[in-house]
Amino acid sequence: MAFQPISNNILIKLDARPKELKTAGGLFLPDKSTGGLPLQGEVVAVGAGKVTDKGQLIPVTFKPGDRVVFGKYGGTELTIHEEKHIIIPENQLMGVLKDD
Repeated sequence: MAFQPISNNILIKLDARPKELKTAGGLFLPDKSTGGLPLQGEVVAVGAGKVTDKGQLIPVTFKPGDRVVFGKYGGTELTIHEEKHIIIPENQLMGVLKDD
């Protein structure tokens, strides 16, 4: 099954979340206490963009392959080929992760 987002929606393959995170001080935080942390994933597909009231198309800023960060409670989760994905509007993404 293939999925093509419409409008300014973006399909993101979710990263596996670690069961626990380690703080800079060496403390381990269980998954329950990290529930509000932003999620990360890889853009798989993007819609054409948003159409303005004047009929102009504003293309989506992100492209397939981008690694992005977004809030935990945004978008809609779905499973494609037994992998978790999320479909989310462009304006709910927080940014792109870049290699140093």
